[in-house]
Amino acid sequence: TVVVSVCVPYATLVTALAVGARTTDLSPSPGIGLLAGLSVGVVAATAGAVRGSGLTRALWDQLPDSVQVPVTAAGVGLAVITGVAVLLLVLSLATHLGTERRLLLAQDGAVAQITVVSLCLLLLPNAVAWGIGYIVGPGFAMGVGTSVNAAGAHVGTMPAVPLVGAVPHGGSPWLVAACAASVVAAGVVVALLIISREPHGLPAQLVHAGGAAAVAGTVTALVTGLSGGSVGPGRMAAVGPSPWQAGLAVAVGVGVVATLSLLVWWWIGVRPGDPPGPLGRR
Repeated sequence: TVVVSVCVPYATLVTALAVGARTTDLSPSPGIGLLAGLSVGVVAATAGAVRGSGLTRALWDQLPDSVQVPVTAAGVGLAVITGVAVLLLVLSLATHLGTERRLLLAQDGAVAQITVVSLCLLLLPNAVAWGIGYIVGPGFAMGVGTSVNAAGAHVGTMPAVPLVGAVPHGGSPWLVAACAASVVAAGVVVALLIISREPHGLPAQLVHAGGAAAVAGTVTALVTGLSGGSVGPGRMAAVGPSPWQAGLAVAVGVGVVATLSLLVWWWIGVRPGDPPGPLGRR
């Protein structure tokens, strides 16, 4: 009842706004507005209803370990990558303060400047999602035929928005190494959590690692897909990370590192209480 009472009017309002905003130059899709409104309403209302009724822990405890362990591990791994993405955004904003200030002062009047700053603040979560795409390899686009990743940046004319001024140029071997190390760290953390939660041996641990990689990749694809899209006509019709590339990169990177970490852990036999590994050491 709560979910329906929230998502139906929410979707109706979004659809009505999409219809009312249509002009000769701007054509929001009412159908996409309806689906987006329903999706956001269902997810948010369901989460709120479950939490408000105090059933979160009870429902989670009823899930089998085959679900709990991969989901928890994926969440921890994504938290590592997201934390690095936030750090990358902060450093990039601090490095390009001069450019950002010039772009802000170029706006005509205080009202325009306040509006642009507000827009940039609203887009910070999108920027973090773009940072995830940047860290895991594929990077993101700033228009059709453009690419921004740790290896370098190929962009043309971009919108004169201060947040855009913080787009990194890339090309530094140290930056590439740091991004790769972030993915490795995420995979290692996933493996360590699986080891602590799964006492039934290597085969079950490897299955959980595969499940965690699939969950992490799927969530990454959804988040990066929602963070980008079309922001205008022409070359600005493609902005943001590629969802399938970012999701695949996270799934493969986290999965491979976690699997190798579990195999190494088993090989050296370092788990307390386990029989000695092939090297005869605990």
